[in-house]
Amino acid sequence: MFYDRRGEEITAREWNDLRKESVIASTKLGSDTQVQTLWLGIDFGKGPTGRPLIFETMIFSQSCPTIDTLSRRYETEEQALFGHERMVADAKQALEGLAEVDPTEAVQEIIDALRGVYGAVPESVLRKTAGTAVRAIQRWQIERRRELDR
Repeated sequence: MFYDRRGEEITAREWNDLRKESVIASTKLGSDTQVQTLWLGIDFGKGPTGRPLIFETMIFSQSCPTIDTLSRRYETEEQALFGHERMVADAKQALEGLAEVDPTEAVQEIIDALRGVYGAVPESVLRKTAGTAVRAIQRWQIERRRELDR
């Protein structure tokens, strides 16, 4: 079954003509995260009121795998636009959470991980390696904040 943006049944030919304008909202966050809401026009199941789920919001993120390809479907365009804004807020929160790394904790976690992999390694080597990794994380955090502030 095919549906227009109002949820009215349409033919496959009408759907094909309309689907060229399927993006109803798109928000870019930083350099590699995007939230996009589309009118699908195809029945992907029934929503809470029994109407077809013909809209979808999806997050694409290379830097945050926990939210990458997270999606939600909706019955109406109004619900989809509201859902889009909620998912933008969720994505921002997840991305900001990436930047909240405590360097002291990070150094210790890296040292513990290195010990687990390599066993007996001199403490000075572990600290130097961990320090280098933390400085890289801090540089990334600064860059990420700049991107989110744009």
